Amino acid sequence: MFFEYSFLTHRIDHKIGYKRKIILLEDEEEYLYHKYKYNSIFYISSYPISKYSRIEISPFYLFSSFDDLDYRVLNSTPLPYLTQSTNNYLGLKTNFIFDNTNKIGMNLEQGTKLKFEFQNFNKMNNEKKKDYNFNNVSIDIRHYQKIHKEITLATKFYYGKFFGNNPKNYLLGGLKNSLFRKNSENKGSNDPLKIRSGYDNSNILFSEFYDLRGYNYNKFHGNQILAFTSELRIPIVKYLFNRQLSSSFLENLQLISFFDIGSSWTGKSPFNKENNINIWIIDEPGSVFEAEIVNSKNPWLSSFGWGLSSLIMDYYVKIDVAKPIEDYKVGKAKIHLSIGYSF
Repeated sequence: MFFEYSFLTHRIDHKIGYKRKIILLEDEEEYLYHKYKYNSIFYISSYPISKYSRIEISPFYLFSSFDDLDYRVLNSTPLPYLTQSTNNYLGLKTNFIFDNTNKIGMNLEQGTKLKFEFQNFNKMNNEKKKDYNFNNVSIDIRHYQKIHKEITLATKFYYGKFFGNNPKNYLLGGLKNSLFRKNSENKGSNDPLKIRSGYDNSNILFSEFYDLRGYNYNKFHGNQILAFTSELRIPIVKYLFNRQLSSSFLENLQLISFFDIGSSWTGKSPFNKENNINIWIIDEPGSVFEAEIVNSKNPWLSSFGWGLSSLIMDYYVKIDVAKPIEDYKVGKAKIHLSIGYSF
């Protein structure tokens, strides 16, 4: 959840806000329950360069915490290992934004958007605080091309990278705001969603989830990501009748055909055979041995499919049927029911 207050009277816009999120990681078989909290206070100053572009500078203060809720540990005296921790960060976010789009309907725009973003996180409350500092840079380009009347071809290109002393992860796969169970892939000992006793996985608070239909959450992960998405959006009823409709459901009903492709990695790029996507590390708790499995997977995930979307009880609801293409093979269709726009 978040709230913002904006002061837009003069040429320079000012905003102040607060953001909070909580993540609960569970392993019911092992009776493990970890709770992670994220609280951020931020200020945004926005200066318009032209009618369509602006620069934003946003300093922020961030407080996060970790709590191990395993009752077996909490009932132990003394506590056998770390059960809680806190982190404080000061940071700065800088954006360059270009946007000349014209909104012609719900989830329908025409024009181009570009956003270049740089973020810097500096930890405050640790003797080795420099070891925890990290940065993020990303570029997001979107173009909405008119095909005929309101029929629009929407495309999105995205590249992002975490770097510094303690880089975080991009988790590629699934859809945010999904109404189905959020299944995720098991990635062995280097799984960014891994939960184990005595382990503080606060990095999950800074990880970025990136949509890729046809797959579970965290299909691929790494500190870099490259992805491309295209959607053909057809407002069915509105296009056929070519007039204003009294039903908000029919007015905003869209048929969508899409294609997604992307990869996320750490270290060498997916174009190199020795990339981390082809290396899987397996270990057992308490063992001094670990196994490294090297395969020859295609480092690119893709999918295609169709969907319907519209406004239902003031929520924009989407249902997507996606067929994944992994290792050059088309897999079984996966259904995603979610809330919110694609992009």
